[in-house]
Amino acid sequence: MRKVKIKIDSVSYDDRITQEFDGFTVNEREFEFSDESNKYKIVLGENSLIYKSEGKSKVDMEFDLEKTCSCKYSTPYGDINMEVRTTVLSILRGEIIKIVIHYVLSIDGDENFWSKEIKIS
Repeated sequence: MRKVKIKIDSVSYDDRITQEFDGFTVNEREFEFSDESNKYKIVLGENSLIYKSEGKSKVDMEFDLEKTCSCKYSTPYGDINMEVRTTVLSILRGEIIKIVIHYVLSIDGDENFWSKEIKIS
């Protein structure tokens, strides 16, 4: 286990959110980090990525170019069923791991385009 820095830039339409975390490696494919309300985990596959969040809210999102993935976003107010269709997934492994994800998030038929860039160093 080693300490890592994780930076996540998320963009949807004109909204941009940047989050930075101190985390650690579980192994060469898994990274864990947290903030005051949630614990997060990123699991890297060969051609996929799983993003998990647990705490005030809970979600397990899978990004995979070969399939549309269903997931549930659980909040204190109830569950929201979502579908994730990944259009771009790039994982560059090196001293710094750079991940780029473009995806369409569908909730009750409404589709929103999202883009995420994750850097793990």
